[in-house]
Amino acid sequence: MYADWQEVVKAVMHENDDNCCTVVATALACNVRFSKAKRVLARIAGRRKGRGVPFMLTHDRVFEALGHKLVRVECPAKTVITIERWAKSRQNVEKVFLVYVRGHVLTIRRGEVVDHTKGSKKNIREVYEVLPMTEEH
Repeated sequence: MYADWQEVVKAVMHENDDNCCTVVATALACNVRFSKAKRVLARIAGRRKGRGVPFMLTHDRVFEALGHKLVRVECPAKTVITIERWAKSRQNVEKVFLVYVRGHVLTIRRGEVVDHTKGSKKNIREVYEVLPMTEEH
């Protein structure tokens, strides 16, 4: 499993991929290898190497295939720089979030933005909490 940003970046470079924020965010949010997230996105969302994918249309099915579910949450933060402060709050620090900004998706884990957009003023569109599937689902 890839537990940190650096390992995923190495995988992206090794596979010579581009426009892969959905793959990176999915791998980090679900704590799976970049290659596994890439295969699932190709199968379910039709993602091809070097091409972006309209992820919001299929993200529920992708995360379900990786043993997780997404729950939309209301977030008072308006930008990537301010959402990190919100994510570090006591009630959110242990949670994992998938954050959509215009043309990009990123992950927040343990209160930290795990993405190259950390500290940016990109406006947030939607925020989802990433939860592991339970036995009942």
